[in-house]
Amino acid sequence: MLGYSQVFSENFDATAAIPAGWTVTNNGLGTGQQWTYTGVATQVNSAPGAMRVLAQNTGGTQTFEDWLITPAINLTAVSNPQLRFQAKTSLGNNQNSKIKVMVSTTNTTLASFTLVKEWHEFYTGDPDPANAIGTANNVYALNTADLTAVAGSQATVYVAFVMENTGAGDNWFLDDVEIVQTCPDVTTPVATPTGQTTAQLSWANPGSVPSFDVEIVALPGTPTGVPTYTAVTSNPFNVTTGLVAGAQYAFYVRSNCGGVTGNWTAATNFTMPINYCTGTHFYDPGGAAANYPANANVTTLICPANPGDIVTVSFATFNTQLNTDFLRVYDGPNATYPLLATLSGTTVPAPISANIINGGCLTFVFTSNATTQAAGWDATVTCAPPPTCPAPSNLLVNGTTDTTATLSWTPG
Repeated sequence: MLGYSQVFSENFDATAAIPAGWTVTNNGLGTGQQWTYTGVATQVNSAPGAMRVLAQNTGGTQTFEDWLITPAINLTAVSNPQLRFQAKTSLGNNQNSKIKVMVSTTNTTLASFTLVKEWHEFYTGDPDPANAIGTANNVYALNTADLTAVAGSQATVYVAFVMENTGAGDNWFLDDVEIVQTCPDVTTPVATPTGQTTAQLSWANPGSVPSFDVEIVALPGTPTGVPTYTAVTSNPFNVTTGLVAGAQYAFYVRSNCGGVTGNWTAATNFTMPINYCTGTHFYDPGGAAANYPANANVTTLICPANPGDIVTVSFATFNTQLNTDFLRVYDGPNATYPLLATLSGTTVPAPISANIINGGCLTFVFTSNATTQAAGWDATVTCAPPPTCPAPSNLLVNGTTDTTATLSWTPG
């Protein structure tokens, strides 16, 4: 799916003739047939007119080319142009003919054109139906071709429809030609809280999309279609205002190509971290009174309420199945940051503090297997500025004798 706005169009309905500015020509072979106007009701897609070129047998020894060329089209300000047209064939068998879309950025001399895309006629038993002009004989079908190769800087673009025939030939019909500015839809949106009231939103750019619109909705609310942030150029995009600790949200994103937009994505839900800094206890997934569940895989982000503070978690109790159920602690807002501790068993861990360099947050990832669900843990959280004189770590004793020892540590 994509959004688009029209840049050029021709439906061949204004006059019962080839439109002004269009060129009909050939490669000098098989001149008995050429592109011409038709007003036959069964040959048009939108009444009253269309273009056609009828079958002409080559005898199998020559290649006939019949060309229909648009007027010059200005694509200077069009970043993602797409050609769209309706076409069909009518004879039903493999007649060894095809239609090519070709472009020139200079003139209508045949040698100046380059191939963009080609299709062959529809016929039963076709081994390559994906590149047929349609899915049924004598039925119009929409066909598209990407013109981004001539986008953004070309004031003069000619588009040619070339019927190429090396056999008996088929009857080709063309109608409702247009060039549109497309805006491809965004894919794979992701929302990641990075603090109590901040989050990072990201998505896959489907092409050369210059900017995006983002709407954030507090649940259980519904989207309005009005962007919270418009013409966003950064991806990932950091949301630093408007979010509340512990609240649930959905975000939606669409491409914005300037004057035309893509479709909104489906909802991507996310939950902001609870404000543990106010005294709320940090429990295992079973809560204060129950054991944790089997096969758990739960991530908890704990961040300070105030920028510049760090989180310290102090355990009052700790009980998990030794060497099978683990609480891993990461020094930052997600599990890609340094691993500080891997906790398992019944030993109550020492307090664990975040590093201010990584934002002061701690990420806890708890996993359990299918057997022996234990009581888990009860911990309290403090959020405060980091100590001005941090405690050393990695204390080691080496080279002891009866009366001496070598001590080493890592400064805080």
